[in-house]
Amino acid sequence: MKKLLLILPILIVSSYGVSAKNYKGRCGANLKWQYLSDSRTLYITGTGMMDDYGVFDKKNKETPWERFHELQTVIIEEGVMSVGTYAFEKCMNLERVSFPRNTPFHIYKNAFRSCPRLDSITITPGFIDIGNQAFMDCSSLKTLSIENGIKTIGEAVFAKTLIKDVYLPASVTSAYGTFQYCDSLEWIYVAPDNPVYTSLRGWLCSKDTSVLHAVPCNENGRVKRYNAQLEHTLDSLYDLAKIKAATAPSATFDSALHVLDSTIAIVKYVNKMRLEQKLLLVTPPIRKVNSYAITGLIDTKFLVFGESVEFLYAASILGCKSLISVSFPSSLKSFGFNKRICMVNCNGLRQVLIASEKPELLLRFLVDDNPNGTEAINSFRSIFILDTTFGSSCEWYVPVTVYEGYKKHPYWGTLNLKPTSNFEHAHLIYWINDNGFYSLMNL
Repeated sequence: MKKLLLILPILIVSSYGVSAKNYKGRCGANLKWQYLSDSRTLYITGTGMMDDYGVFDKKNKETPWERFHELQTVIIEEGVMSVGTYAFEKCMNLERVSFPRNTPFHIYKNAFRSCPRLDSITITPGFIDIGNQAFMDCSSLKTLSIENGIKTIGEAVFAKTLIKDVYLPASVTSAYGTFQYCDSLEWIYVAPDNPVYTSLRGWLCSKDTSVLHAVPCNENGRVKRYNAQLEHTLDSLYDLAKIKAATAPSATFDSALHVLDSTIAIVKYVNKMRLEQKLLLVTPPIRKVNSYAITGLIDTKFLVFGESVEFLYAASILGCKSLISVSFPSSLKSFGFNKRICMVNCNGLRQVLIASEKPELLLRFLVDDNPNGTEAINSFRSIFILDTTFGSSCEWYVPVTVYEGYKKHPYWGTLNLKPTSNFEHAHLIYWINDNGFYSLMNL
């Protein structure tokens, strides 16, 4: 019996070594793959493009490596120019991927979608673009390095991952809808020499900061970091001022110190209130909010657009189910674009405030025909029915002076409208308790 116990582990190790196999095949006109079962590694070699796969591909519905459920590592060697659609979708044990550094390279849509153990990715200099949802639902992905070279990153590429920070190099010139539903994202950094984008307080904006392209989903995390930076700067300034006042005491310095101290106290109070109220303020210099700019906010309850904001494009506020109140300024000129309004799937909304006194102006970009025609009226109704889930409990407050104009309008008239004169300006912040909504402060 003792002999058997000693020999058994050796037999297991020996049989493992004997049973280890290599598998080979083709995955493109000039590409080969090889799977080594002992190391659980797949190698892609050759030159040119990889085949596309997936349920929508009539030729290749299944990948050649579909049966290797234990696959852990993929090494794509120089010369390979792409990863095909759905090529590694739902590789449940995939942990590491190595991409070529110098070969022009593409990743097509859904290529690595739903790989739950993949925790880091390096986008090498050879990359040209990444397709939509390429790394979506990679629930362990928390480390992302994007090296200079890639030009285009598609929609929702990193949705439902653990990435907190993203750095966009100078080469990235298209990131439309890229950061939709990045639940953990707190900050977007941009290289100073990027010709198209810049980072404004952690948001992704156009170079001139007039267009908002993306707000990190974890807005409260972003606000905490921004507040900490701002308060540290103010405290440092105050300490320097105190030293200066001590070396050259005067009534002027004392007065300046008092003003600075009061300013710091106010800033810290407002920051504290923003966090407690879970408030997102979109203020100058933002003039336009692009489609998918504000999506899937985690726990933000209040969204306020300042008087600088003029245009909100289709689905610019998407899937923000935690929102209960949104305030739009009198400066607003567009409530959507191309038959889609700016708010979609925000079904937790209880109050919307619209300060504009021109209801017809807000919808002029939604339909191309005459706003008074039958086709336009049907379009307005379909937009409301298909794109929104506000529910009858959501109250829409409009200026009392133009309440009747809103009421008679084919689109606005379908909503639960309420007249109000409480529009001192569009920076009203609201908070909610058991008794309803109340004005908290003016900024």
